[in-house]
Amino acid sequence: MDRIKKTYSAFIILYVSIFYLLIFLFRTKHSYLTNISDTLQTLSSIITLVILWKTCKKSNSLRKRFWAIILIGCTSYLMSQLTWDYNEIILGIYTPNSIYVAIFWSITGLSYVFAAFYITYEKKNTDWLFTLILDILTIMCLFIAVALFYILTPVMERMSIYSLFLAIEYTVYPVGDLVCLFVTFSLFLSLTDDSEKCYLALISLAFFILSISNLFYSYLCITKNYSTGNLIDPLWSLATLIIGLAGIEYTNLIHTKKISKKTKNNNTINLVSIAPILSVISLFILAIVQQNNIITTFFEVSIILIMIKHIFIILQNTKLILKLQELNENLESKVLARTKALSHIAFNDQLTGLANRRFFETTLKNSIQFSKDKNKSFALLFLDLDSFKSINDTLGHYSGDIVLKEVSKRLKECLTLDCFISRQGGDEFAIIASNIDTRDKVKELSQEILHSLSEPILLNNHNLYVTCSIGISMYPADGITFDELMKHADSAMYCSKACGKNTYEFYNSSIDALISKKSAIKHKLHSAITNNEFVIYYQPQYDVLTNEIIGAEALIRWSHPTDGIIPPSDFIPIAEESGLIDTLGKWILKSACSQVKKWQDKGLKSFKIGVNVSPHQFKQKSFVSDICNILRDTNLSPKYLDLEITETVGIENTSNAITKIHILKKLGVKISIDDFGTGYSSLSYLTKIPADTLKIDKSFIQNINNDSTSKTIVSSIIAVGKNLNLEVIAEGVETKEQLEFLKSQDCIQIQGYLFSKPIPTDEFEKLLERTSTKSK
Repeated sequence: MDRIKKTYSAFIILYVSIFYLLIFLFRTKHSYLTNISDTLQTLSSIITLVILWKTCKKSNSLRKRFWAIILIGCTSYLMSQLTWDYNEIILGIYTPNSIYVAIFWSITGLSYVFAAFYITYEKKNTDWLFTLILDILTIMCLFIAVALFYILTPVMERMSIYSLFLAIEYTVYPVGDLVCLFVTFSLFLSLTDDSEKCYLALISLAFFILSISNLFYSYLCITKNYSTGNLIDPLWSLATLIIGLAGIEYTNLIHTKKISKKTKNNNTINLVSIAPILSVISLFILAIVQQNNIITTFFEVSIILIMIKHIFIILQNTKLILKLQELNENLESKVLARTKALSHIAFNDQLTGLANRRFFETTLKNSIQFSKDKNKSFALLFLDLDSFKSINDTLGHYSGDIVLKEVSKRLKECLTLDCFISRQGGDEFAIIASNIDTRDKVKELSQEILHSLSEPILLNNHNLYVTCSIGISMYPADGITFDELMKHADSAMYCSKACGKNTYEFYNSSIDALISKKSAIKHKLHSAITNNEFVIYYQPQYDVLTNEIIGAEALIRWSHPTDGIIPPSDFIPIAEESGLIDTLGKWILKSACSQVKKWQDKGLKSFKIGVNVSPHQFKQKSFVSDICNILRDTNLSPKYLDLEITETVGIENTSNAITKIHILKKLGVKISIDDFGTGYSSLSYLTKIPADTLKIDKSFIQNINNDSTSKTIVSSIIAVGKNLNLEVIAEGVETKEQLEFLKSQDCIQIQGYLFSKPIPTDEFEKLLERTSTKSK
């Protein structure tokens, strides 16, 4: 398309050059010159008409009407030219000015004016269009005044009515062209899309050439000096061909770039705004010089138009200012709302809505400074949910999020307005109790929190019990800086976990030693597995009616070379945190199965061995295959292996968990629900999990003598077990009173210190030997 445009541009130059050359060569031969001029003008009109026809066909709906109007104008111009040619060449009428030529020329001018206004109408900016019309009227005041004073008035004095008609006709032509030029040039300057400026610039150039040509033509006709073959004749052809070039440029634009459906608006058209001012100034000068009523009248009209325009602009500016103020107010409100939203995001936890760690740090530092200035005390409570990881592992993170939101709600209900609560991350929370300055008040608050969290949380139609461990540091007794208070509260929290969880602890210097001990254990734990420092203790399970051992629970102990026996409560939580619990779990399973098989091979009593399975270990994909491999390697019959899973493992309502348990049951492995009653109170999962045994948690057994609720719970668990044909074992039996109550409830399988504490392998073997001898 660029090649076509360049070729056509060269053709225009060559065409006009040949036109002028022929005029120069045949300037003395009027008849030849007339035929040449008329032919070349007609030919240029036909060429442009063909180009515009193709442009109109290829245009999109947005510009098709514009080019159609231009096409109508060019068609009318061709008709006027053909009429002129017929009169002048065929009929031999010299310089014909027939009514038909005037009509066709008038249609051409009106088409161009309408096309110019149509393309401005597409801007959909009526305010801009209104001011443009006022500018055009102001400029026309100058031209009409000049035409009336210098052309029409003299003609009216000397000519006939027909001559007067011609004078008006000759005056209208350049004025119409000037209107087209001004409109298109205004649009050209107002566009910000450079892609459309090129073809509009070409159309503006064509209208400019037409204005100059028609102006000279009018002057020559009025003075009776025009004849065909004049130097202005090629200018008409040039203007017509340039309109065709604009059509080619637009067609090229369609091929190279998609034109936007709405022209961009730019009201900064200062160059166009100068023209009306110059017109008024010109009229003012003419009015002073000529002192003519016609010129004075049009000067006054132009002043009125200028005033209307500026009043309109002032009104529009006022509307724009009001709109701008409204937009500014809306923007300010949106910015304020956005700022609040961002501030909330920046300083609040998205899950619970509580303050986040960043906001908490600022608040605690401010509390320290305020308490220092006022010589006051306050408490910092650091909370961590107990065994929350198992909830995420077994029930999923979505359920974990529900628990966190419910815990946050309950914590807020426990606190007064003077307390500040935040979520530190994960399952950790921190509370600044500014209105509490004594340890007794802190104890009351901590007990209230523990009591609030002890209420079950309804989750998927199940009641989930959640507890927390609380660490407390006091300002200024336990620290005067942010880091000190946080460190000591965190240490106290770990101490409360070590003391059995679901409790609170105040910071004291001895806690640091406990934390150091935990750190040392974590460091030694990795090497303990490699060095085979772990041993298994066995706690027997008795049938109280026959006083025989019916089973045993394998319990891991850590026999450190220098520290001696380290109890599970010291290292099992650390093993769970560090991910070593899976390795320990496999070791316990294999060691316990191997030992039981050795006892069987010695001829000792056969019994089932209970092995605890952590939720994390149970979730491993290889768990079932690991059990199969261990049983194969130790050659132990599956019926002697009793896997003890907690309620949180058993309640995992996924096909994967259910499938694992059913596979193990088909192998012959026994399944026991350990710590029954401490997790979900719903019993519906027992219909899904094919368990063999329920183990009543020792916390209920210990409170049988002092708590009627515990008695009721234990009785209910025993009744449920019997109704479901499950065995029931009571853990943690330490007194005869507890034993008698259990026997009265028909619970005959007992495990606890009343009969035996967990003992090493050799002692348990001797116990088996004595039992076997008695039975013989």
